Amino acid sequence: MKDPGGSGYPLTREITESAQLPVFGDMVPSGAVLMLVAAFCVWLLVERTSTGIKIKGAGSSASASRFAGVSMSRVTILVMAVAGALAGLGGAVSLQGDQHQVGDFFSPGWGFDAVAVALIGRGTATGTLITGIAVGALRSGIQSAQGTAQVPSSIAQILLAAAVLFVIVGNAEGAGQLVRRSWIRTRGLASD
Repeated sequence: MKDPGGSGYPLTREITESAQLPVFGDMVPSGAVLMLVAAFCVWLLVERTSTGIKIKGAGSSASASRFAGVSMSRVTILVMAVAGALAGLGGAVSLQGDQHQVGDFFSPGWGFDAVAVALIGRGTATGTLITGIAVGALRSGIQSAQGTAQVPSSIAQILLAAAVLFVIVGNAEGAGQLVRRSWIRTRGLASD
């Protein structure tokens, strides 16, 4: 599978043109269409099915879901299988639609970006989709700016990390407010 013309770099041979994903029109890659279809399917699963209710319940409170009769192992296996299938789809789309061969450049830290995107998108299909598009635009813009204005590529990582920190701090502040309200309520009841 090693490309003999790879100049010593670990590369596979380029996939044949018949296995490459087409581009619609001039600029719309079929991978973008597949991404939208996959996001819609996940949204349907989570928001419009009883399985989605079980998934949300298991994510919110495992003990309450267990008490309600939900099989946590079944939900966990389902969620992991769907996540694995989506990761595989993403890798296949990247290989067949953009890269066309596998080398050490393939998937440079995309898993870390995916976790950040899901966190910033607050775990919802719509939020994750919008955040994913925004992070993709950020990365693309930084690559363009790197070539023209010598902007370091680490700027994208810094901006992504800052966004994650803002989400974490926002969640912590919200949790702190809930604790304060609860404390005030219980203190008010105790003084009565």
